[in-house]
Amino acid sequence: QPYVAAGDFRGVILIAQGNRILAEKSYGQADSFHSIPNTLETRFRIASLSKTFTASAIELLMKQGKIRLNDTLGRFISGIVNGDEITIDQLLRHASGVGVLDSPDMYLDCLPTVELVRRLREAKPLFAPGKGDQYSNEGYFLLALIIEKLSGESYGAFLQHNIFDQLKLQNTGSTCKNLPPGPNAVGHVPGAAANSAVELPSNEAAAIGPGSIYSDAHDLYAWLHAVDTNPAFQVDRLAYPFGWGKRNYSGHKLIEQSGILEGFNAHIALYPEEHLYAVVLANVQTGFFNRSPKDLETVMFGGEPSPP
Repeated sequence: QPYVAAGDFRGVILIAQGNRILAEKSYGQADSFHSIPNTLETRFRIASLSKTFTASAIELLMKQGKIRLNDTLGRFISGIVNGDEITIDQLLRHASGVGVLDSPDMYLDCLPTVELVRRLREAKPLFAPGKGDQYSNEGYFLLALIIEKLSGESYGAFLQHNIFDQLKLQNTGSTCKNLPPGPNAVGHVPGAAANSAVELPSNEAAAIGPGSIYSDAHDLYAWLHAVDTNPAFQVDRLAYPFGWGKRNYSGHKLIEQSGILEGFNAHIALYPEEHLYAVVLANVQTGFFNRSPKDLETVMFGGEPSPP
């Protein structure tokens, strides 16, 4: 509530333990121009939370025997520098060293996949495969292309059939820029006046794999519950929870993922020992994003969250 009062948060919070929701509440407006409030059914762009779904799709293909962690990128996509040395494991763990795409037009427009691959083939690698560790949206974009190649369908369709439909996630999907009609949040950034926010005129484009998924709080709760308890999606049996970050802030083991697209912040956390789940979805992009992981932990286990 203090962050809402300071203009630093609008969105939805959900905290649950197992099958029981402990707290859920919506704050502020989903669409300032039309004075539409956020609700528990509001859909948000979830940015890098998409990586948890992309990694899960790769894991499903592994279970089907279509791909292995030590397979190389070059087996599926040609022409990427070091592609015959980069492994699927390294792409999942952000250890591939694949080059960076960072031209302004790719954030404004939904560029064709072939164009993004062409640019990636020309990109200078960051480091030799397995010799470094740097968060890589490009690596997860390549994983999405591998999913498409092995499944014979689009990234969004594969996730729809194999994850969203299986878990009855009815408000979750993949889009580069504009969400389908429905209860959608509009992105905001802080305004010049105190406690104000400005609605963005358009959405930032997001590539498949690292950041194209949208969802709502209840669907993400179902996703966390599945990752915790459903054998088809559990990650605790893997050497590393691909698509997630493994953390321990104050003696409580957790996996989490955060995401940011212009006008939006998102965060999910799973405490496997306590079966605690947290979802934070925001449609104003502020510094609250950097504080929510540890502040959530103080809310759930005791302590004082940081003030605005």
